Amino acid sequence: MKALRLRYDAAAFWKEYWQKVDVDPPEFIDLDIYPIYPTIKYVKKTDRILECGFGGGRVVRHLVNHEFAGVVGVEYDFGAAARLRAAQPAPLSVADVRRLPFANGTFDVSMAFGVVSGLQHDISPAITELGRVTRPGGHVIVSVMVDNVARRLQLLVNRVSRAARNHPLSFYAWMDTIDGWQDYLRTFGLDPIERSLMTSRYNIYYWSPLLRDRRKKFDHKLARVKDSEFPLNRAGEWIHRMTTVWCPSALAGAVLFVCRKRAG
Repeated sequence: MKALRLRYDAAAFWKEYWQKVDVDPPEFIDLDIYPIYPTIKYVKKTDRILECGFGGGRVVRHLVNHEFAGVVGVEYDFGAAARLRAAQPAPLSVADVRRLPFANGTFDVSMAFGVVSGLQHDISPAITELGRVTRPGGHVIVSVMVDNVARRLQLLVNRVSRAARNHPLSFYAWMDTIDGWQDYLRTFGLDPIERSLMTSRYNIYYWSPLLRDRRKKFDHKLARVKDSEFPLNRAGEWIHRMTTVWCPSALAGAVLFVCRKRAG
């Protein structure tokens, strides 16, 4: 496992990103995209479900609006929790994923999308907590960043970008190979039973402005639940085909693991 460091203003980048999102739409339009797929295969309407780091609320909102009654959302940011609470009646808590305020085995399914690998320091407390609050035999679903060709391209683009030259190197995320992540999760008693590669237009859109189709109007909020809303030019569309058909593991932005919590 290694840290990916980029030249960028981390605080300004994420502030601008979440200002654009604000609150997500009430449901996913595309059900075959990250992170609703393959998550939706492993949750039942009678389950007690936890999502850590709900952000704009797209997963929480989708599940609640499709009659999954036992959904609980946790977010570290007070503002995000307040905005979602105003838009969607749902049990929401403000807490740190490394110190969850729930008893052992409270949930049938615990989820964290893009949260674990984004923690700058030791990530093991977060994974330990996700496992702790999940019942034995239940599912822990996490997405993490893959150390692959895509990340090396991202690093290269960042290094040659004039806009990035004036920024110091800042932590972006932890990354590892797919097999490396699988082995790591197993050390916490979490056995991966399915993995899904994130090969969406989202990744390509944010790789480089050169791959965007600027003639088309871009709805940032809608694109979070409908991947085809990310406008790509011909080069971007070609790369998207590469990521989905020819070499998904090399160009995936992340991998989502569905893990079963080991008994005992």
